[in-house]
Amino acid sequence: MEYFYKLKIPGMGHPPGFTLPEVRPFDGSQADTDSWILKVEDLMDKKTIAFFKKECHLIFDKCYIFFIRAGCSTNIHIDGTARDANVWAVNFIQNGIGSKINWYNKTKVHPGTSEPRCGGSLIDTWEEKDLTLARTLTVNHDKLLIRTDAPHKVINCSDNSRWCFSFRGNSRLHKIKSWDEIVKSFKKYI
Repeated sequence: MEYFYKLKIPGMGHPPGFTLPEVRPFDGSQADTDSWILKVEDLMDKKTIAFFKKECHLIFDKCYIFFIRAGCSTNIHIDGTARDANVWAVNFIQNGIGSKINWYNKTKVHPGTSEPRCGGSLIDTWEEKDLTLARTLTVNHDKLLIRTDAPHKVINCSDNSRWCFSFRGNSRLHKIKSWDEIVKSFKKYI
């Protein structure tokens, strides 16, 4: 099973006036990551939105911006909880070349640890000892379709802060319930 696909799609344009969010200064007492949730039209220009609607029959309904400082990583998580995990995301990565994404196989039932995420939702998290490594991607491409309902972790092993613009579609609207279904909608661009 593949956990990601490099996408051969146009670059993402930003709407006029877009600026990156301000990152809190790191003082050693907080996480080395940060995240924000935005309206899609506040991050993606109309031309890119139209491309996804026409070519992939997708309308994005959420956009996250994820920031990871150089030399830092996220916890192992799925995007959501076992009951409502988001299956996929289209990620545009800035300054992330050389970073890694690890996906893991579950070796036992989720231990029940959930953490708050931006926007007030929860994500299920794991300790590495409770999983086995399934796949590692060394990021050498800035546009990816990634699986987000399998436990995964991002490691920024570069000297630069990593930004990720992560777009999610409405699975109910598109009736996409599985990873295989979303991969089919991108087949032309993989």
